[in-house]
Amino acid sequence: DFAYWSRMYAGIRRCYTLINNVDAVPRMEEELKIIYKAEANFLIAYYHFMLLRAYGPIIIMDHEVSVSSTEKLKRSPFDVCVKWIADKYDEACNNGLLAVQSSSYYGRATQLAAKALKASLLFSMAIVFMPTHLFTIRRQMSH
Repeated sequence: DFAYWSRMYAGIRRCYTLINNVDAVPRMEEELKIIYKAEANFLIAYYHFMLLRAYGPIIIMDHEVSVSSTEKLKRSPFDVCVKWIADKYDEACNNGLLAVQSSSYYGRATQLAAKALKASLLFSMAIVFMPTHLFTIRRQMSH
């Protein structure tokens, strides 16, 4: 569904817009800027993960691309997508994503959510590659 595809990439673009511009916001606490950037990185990983689940290998957006850009973008191999998304979840966790959110911020990204989604991502990868691996092990054991 093109609408889903375009909504996910629009969300990714908005996250990069925030990351690239939040430092220019006057009178905003530095700690809050760090948290917003970490949450944006979490969402970038999440949107990529949703795209990967829906379409398989995807175009990895590692920077902000304008709607009018003529940049030629190509899909990355599945394993490259998985590693990039996992690394992006780690980046969010290691650079300001909160371990716990207060009840007034219920539903916001946390380190636990990032780690759980990363585990789900890696489990998905294991399912894709496991049948071949198990076949190889069985074949080696029978010789």
